[in-house]
Amino acid sequence: MTESPLIDNDKLFQSETGTVVKITPLGKAVVRLSRTKACEFCGQCSVSKEDGMMELTADVPEGESISAGDTVKISKKPKVQTRAILLLLITPLIGLLLGVGIGYLLFAPKEPLMALTALLGLILAFITSTILIRMKKWHKGAGLTVKKLSTLILISALILCSCKKSPAVQPLRAEPDAEYTNPMPVLPNEEFMNQKQIFCEYIPVPDSVLERMKGKSFPNNCEIDRRELEYLKVKYYGFDGEIHIGELVLNEKVANKVAWIFVELFQSQYQIEKIKLIDEYDANDDASMTDNNTSAFCYRTIAGRKKLSKHALGLAIDINPLYNPCVTYNEDGSIKKVEPEAVRPYRERDASDPRRITKDSEIYKLFIENGFIWGGDWNSLKDYQHFEYSLE
Repeated sequence: MTESPLIDNDKLFQSETGTVVKITPLGKAVVRLSRTKACEFCGQCSVSKEDGMMELTADVPEGESISAGDTVKISKKPKVQTRAILLLLITPLIGLLLGVGIGYLLFAPKEPLMALTALLGLILAFITSTILIRMKKWHKGAGLTVKKLSTLILISALILCSCKKSPAVQPLRAEPDAEYTNPMPVLPNEEFMNQKQIFCEYIPVPDSVLERMKGKSFPNNCEIDRRELEYLKVKYYGFDGEIHIGELVLNEKVANKVAWIFVELFQSQYQIEKIKLIDEYDANDDASMTDNNTSAFCYRTIAGRKKLSKHALGLAIDINPLYNPCVTYNEDGSIKKVEPEAVRPYRERDASDPRRITKDSEIYKLFIENGFIWGGDWNSLKDYQHFEYSLE
């Protein structure tokens, strides 16, 4: 027999086919359906259920002639489908987004706590959805089950945990005045530290910083125009596990790349002992390395040569140099020289020590992805602390 549609039933989530048992005095059709597995958990249908079957009542469209024994197709009210979508998708999504947002505001960049807050949001969404499922007046038999909702929440949690983290904010850059006479100053340290959503900011080198550099990393014979340089203020995690503020000067062509790298490092809580301008050490590279200071720009030649170093161009940076020394090897593989001499105890590359930079280190991958070269990849000379960028 040809299936005839019945409308305005609010028991089913999707259209189904059943057999008409009888027509009520009010002209409604009582339809008998095979129960689905979901019916065992839904608990919303108030109709009779027995022997794996269930019965429900549906309105008969005007003009339709339907009698007991007919096979019919029962359609759905759109509003019930809308309610089901709200429960299946919107409520868990809202819980997830609220959890992520609250976690970011309270705990950024501590990802474990952020993830925990997101999961708590999902759990609250689960509880809310479960309550709504049981409120038959709000939602009747939308085909939603606890198992389905649990699966959805689990999938959402897995997606959240598998997503690659990305910087929460773009590094902040202020523009100088047209004549470059009074560049905008960076935020004071205390204000910068209190800005939870700013991990790094950079500007053209301000006068106050240039005064600290003159006669040291920026000597009188410096051939680099200050306009080519940018001053970076970064947040970083020290070896003590606490947040500190560091300073770097770099070439304007790599400032944004390095700023993003340090945002990533801060979010992953990568530890760096010190980040000071090398001028704090009177531009003495050995003193800076011995103190395990991470630094970048310094107008100088390569040690033992007349050629300008990449540091002189602001295109190189040395990371945790005490634990990542510059080592020169003989042809037979024996060590010829270690710079500075104080770092000799750390010449061995113990990959289990997170202070050592290796090809498996996060910091190595970040710099390489941004077009830098690692000194640890060189041949006879291994400069494990050193990353440089080539403009060629």
